[in-house]
Amino acid sequence: MSLRSSVWPPTQRQRVGVGLLIAFLLLSNPLYLPLLNLDLSSHTYSVEPVTVENDAIEVAGDSLWDQSVDGVACSGLRPTAACVSERERIQQGDLELNITETPVQIETRYAYHPIDGRPAYYRRTVDDSILPKTLLLEPVAPETVVESLAVSPDQISFRGRLALTFGWIQTDRPLRDANRLIDTDDGYMMVVETRRRSLSSGDTVEALISAVLVALGLLLFGKTYRQLPVKW
Repeated sequence: MSLRSSVWPPTQRQRVGVGLLIAFLLLSNPLYLPLLNLDLSSHTYSVEPVTVENDAIEVAGDSLWDQSVDGVACSGLRPTAACVSERERIQQGDLELNITETPVQIETRYAYHPIDGRPAYYRRTVDDSILPKTLLLEPVAPETVVESLAVSPDQISFRGRLALTFGWIQTDRPLRDANRLIDTDDGYMMVVETRRRSLSSGDTVEALISAVLVALGLLLFGKTYRQLPVKW
């Protein structure tokens, strides 16, 4: 049923419509505010090919800052205490680790533990999925790790797909698909961070501005609502 112009003149309808639109834009600011990069921070990523050379997973030479591969524990340059303990046990020839006695990791399916300087990858399994007591480590080829962990482009985020399309991307927040193995038509690829810049605390700045915009949106919405006619 259309409103009678005598009850609700066109000019009033226009003011209310514009007010509601602006209020909606203010209230929905968390959806677009991060894209404005108000704190001038940036993370630059490039797409690099992944290969297996000398029994090791290589990603465009030295592009990775910490050499880590998503899904492969202990592959970074700064291994955790659990990684160090696990590596020491493996170097002693022990591939069955008691979880209750040794600080080992069971969350990640694969692990990287070089032996005498030679790359080596292991598949992790547990003796019981509900109450595990023993972690079993099985040596696997790096090709197996890559094929098992690689995902298709449609399984990554929108920004990750943009990076694959253009070969690089710059965002104001870390990309959650970084260091992830991706199976593309051109082979295995990885989105790696090549440069980082931070000038202020982006989360604090954006959170404060977002809160102010939400408050303004609520005020405008209330003011616009009061302009609606009493009779329809």
